[in-house]
Amino acid sequence: MNYFKGLTGVLMIGLFGLATQLSSAATYYVSPSGNDANNGSSWVLAKKTIQAGVDVAGNGDTVLVTNGEYVLSGQIIVSNNIVVRSVNGPTRTMVNGNGQVTFSRCFYLGSDCILDGFTLTNGYALNPTNAYGGGAFGGTLTSCMLSGNSAGIGGGAHRSTLNNCTLAGNSAGTAGGAYQSTLNNCTLIGNLAYLGGGAFESTLNNCTLSGNFTASYGTGGGAYQSTLNNCTLTGNSAFIAGAAYQSTLNNCIVYYNTGTPQCDAVTMRYTCAPDAPAGDGNITNEPMFVCKNNGNYRLSAGSPCINAGDNSLAPTNITLVDLDGNLRIWNITVDMGAYEYGSVPPNPAVLVIKANGSSDNVIINNSDNLSITVQIDPEEFAGINVDWWVIALANSSWYYLNSSMQWTPFDGNLSNCHPVYPGALFNLPATEVLNMTGLPVGSYTFWFAVDYPMDGILNPNGQILLDKVTVTVQ
Repeated sequence: MNYFKGLTGVLMIGLFGLATQLSSAATYYVSPSGNDANNGSSWVLAKKTIQAGVDVAGNGDTVLVTNGEYVLSGQIIVSNNIVVRSVNGPTRTMVNGNGQVTFSRCFYLGSDCILDGFTLTNGYALNPTNAYGGGAFGGTLTSCMLSGNSAGIGGGAHRSTLNNCTLAGNSAGTAGGAYQSTLNNCTLIGNLAYLGGGAFESTLNNCTLSGNFTASYGTGGGAYQSTLNNCTLTGNSAFIAGAAYQSTLNNCIVYYNTGTPQCDAVTMRYTCAPDAPAGDGNITNEPMFVCKNNGNYRLSAGSPCINAGDNSLAPTNITLVDLDGNLRIWNITVDMGAYEYGSVPPNPAVLVIKANGSSDNVIINNSDNLSITVQIDPEEFAGINVDWWVIALANSSWYYLNSSMQWTPFDGNLSNCHPVYPGALFNLPATEVLNMTGLPVGSYTFWFAVDYPMDGILNPNGQILLDKVTVTVQ
């Protein structure tokens, strides 16, 4: 039995993904006390450097990195479709780009790579031919801290997707924090650039941008040419447009920034700002933060920003939760800013697959009947469009359940199977997908999974919920 946690993406649950369980995906281990001559197959035989662990990993594999500071001699290049994950998160696992010596960034990530739970610091991308993304270039970063990195463009990250990350104290000529990136539920603080101290040409959902600034005569202290949905911009500064320049702000709070004006050449809808234009749901009243001087930008009781947003502009197609992990829409109408007043965490959705009524692994005789059922209770995730999958490994043969409810053989390559149903999540009672008697002796494993987005492609490293049950026939 597994659950939607709803922390970052619509269905994100902290599982590596279906490929880990469906195939021969491996885990490789990295430790400061390891040795790169080891094969990395266990903690005893751990690799010493992250790059060595990455180099032995293939598509679908995981590289698990334990506590320590990993000082680089060059950027870590991750090209395969893998997950690189720390054991205990960014406060215990630091990647030091050693930029003053290496003059290179910390990570170069392929588009399907996931980096989870690291601090990236002291990365440099200042070479004219390699000037993008001081901390990271590409990939998806989850629960990471990017701090003290530098680049010509994109001091923290370039062309990355960042979920639940903090970008602090990065610097660049353009885009001190992030460039051409998507940031979901992130915190950007104290980043510096000449154009776009926090972000440039990026999309930001449920983020706070505070204390970001530009160099003298710079523009766009918080954001430049970006789209911001349910974000809070405060305490940013620039010569022109201390908060945002040439940007779109939906359901945002833009207050207490320094620059003339706070925002310039922007589109505001359902936004709280002292210079907000009339109409489109905008307001100019002070937002009434809990304590802006201590960086607490949650809303106080009586704030005019409570229930003052537009639900259609909220980024609930990306994440159902606010920056605190609480339901993004509470009390019918979304609030302005990154935090939802009085909200609570979402109830977890539950997905189950059973064999003969049991969610535990079962043993039957080959003369017995086998019934496989699937069910799901989506809770607050009802209505989200996803792909539904039912897959089986019968001894060494692979099958998927097609849209006609027929079991179809395939070669085990996940790109060659198809969903049983693409569509909105709904409350599905126990529904039978297999009923057979006389199965040959052997081992049978069945998976039930849903993944987001609904695109007909099984995304093993993406936002996925799954359950499995194994049947032994004797």
